[in-house]
This record gives sequence, structure tokens and C-alpha cells, in this order.
Amino acid sequence: MNRSFVFIVLIFLVSFILAFFGVSVVISFFIIIGMVALYFFMLISPVLLTNNISVAEKFLKENKSDPTYYFLYSIANKVDKEVDEAFAKVKEKYNNSSKLPIFQTTYALYKGDLNGAREYVDKINQPVYRDYYYTSILIEEENFYKARSIAETLNKKWMKDTVLGELYKKEGNLELATKYVKQALKQTRGIQKYSIYKNFTDLLER
Repeated sequence: MNRSFVFIVLIFLVSFILAFFGVSVVISFFIIIGMVALYFFMLISPVLLTNNISVAEKFLKENKSDPTYYFLYSIANKVDKEVDEAFAKVKEKYNNSSKLPIFQTTYALYKGDLNGAREYVDKINQPVYRDYYYTSILIEEENFYKARSIAETLNKKWMKDTVLGELYKKEGNLELATKYVKQALKQTRGIQKYSIYKNFTDLLER
């Protein structure tokens, strides 16, 4: 049963009980507001706040009807057929959105299409994300010097550490790679943490 529908029914039920027992309007208001706040916390916790990889994964699995979550889950788990299917749905949903180039760049990198990734990365509006994804292209091209230079300019530390983790992994320095990946994990939560963990599972669980 839809979680939102259950919540709405619960709100009506609680409102009825409060009215039945003559609870004051002010107290009833704060009880309802508290329930709404708790509900939204439960919704966003797996997305933005949780440190639990399993909780984030369960959330993505349960919300695969959403193209974005479906795409993130399939990419993280490297399920080729689902990646293609999810990407088609993402393109349909974000056809005229500034978010589309990020998905296109991610998909191209997943497919090993560096020419396509270079084409799409230039269309990413946010400079920090454009640079972040550009470093991934450079690493795949083994242009480590330029990738390292750009990584040093990233103003989000988790991005810098993730890039350096990927870079050192590609260079074969697994100790340094593990160090930076663990630092990136400490600075992230929710789906972002989950995506990083899944991308470096082989490194973290060796």
C-alpha cells in the first residue's frame, strides 16, 4: 500500500481522535505538525541523512518506480539491462531539464563512451559538477596529472577525495586509494554515500 496514502489516513484518524476527546486546537495543531515532520524525516533520511548502506539500498529498491532512483540503483549495482532501461526513463523524465547532462555523462562513462562523456560534460551547468565529472573522464583517459590538478580545485571535499581515490586506484596505489575513499565516505550520507561505497566495493572489501 502507498506509504503517503497510509500517512494521510493516519492523519485523519488522529485528527478525529483528538477532536473526539476534546483536545485543544493548539495542542492538536502541534501534534499534527509533529507527525508531518516525523513523516518527512523518515522520507528524506535514507536519501540524505542515513549512514547505513543497507538502509539507502532498501530505499532505492523500494523506489525503483522513480527513474532517478532506478538509475542510481542500477548504476551502483552494475546491472547492465536495468541501467539501459533506467536511462531511457530518465531521458524521458528530464528531456528538457538542466539535470539531463549529468545523467548522460554518467551513462556514457558507465558504457566506456569517453567521446560521448566529453560531449555531455560540457553541457553541465554547475561548474563544480562539471569539473567533478570531467576528472572522471581524464582518469579513464589516464591523464592523471590534469585530473589531479582539477581535483585540487574542487570545493567539496568529498568530491576531491572520491576523485583522488579513483585516480590512485587507477594508478595501482591501492593503499592511498582506500585512504581517500574512506575519507569521502566519512563526509557523505544517504544515497551519495551508498553510491561511493558501491563504486569502490572491491577496494573496500579486499
